Amino acid sequence: MSASYIEPLDIKTIFINYFLGNQVLFPFAFVILISAICGYFQMSNKVFLIILVIGSVMFGQYLGEVYYMLVLFIVGFLIYKTFSSVFR
Repeated sequence: MSASYIEPLDIKTIFINYFLGNQVLFPFAFVILISAICGYFQMSNKVFLIILVIGSVMFGQYLGEVYYMLVLFIVGFLIYKTFSSVFR
């Protein structure tokens, strides 16, 4: 039986495989984090929507399904609106 070692700076393996447990959760965590940061710092809707569209398209293609883009967009927009209204 061979042991597998993780490099100390292999952020992808450490964060995605061990912290999240599944590669599909990474795009959702990324969109939620970006939405929360944009809502906290009160970015304008136009700038946030550009960032959200780029992220949703990029990760929708990464996951290989078109409806993931819509789900990522909706989740990101709801998180942004929630955080922007809380931190006003």
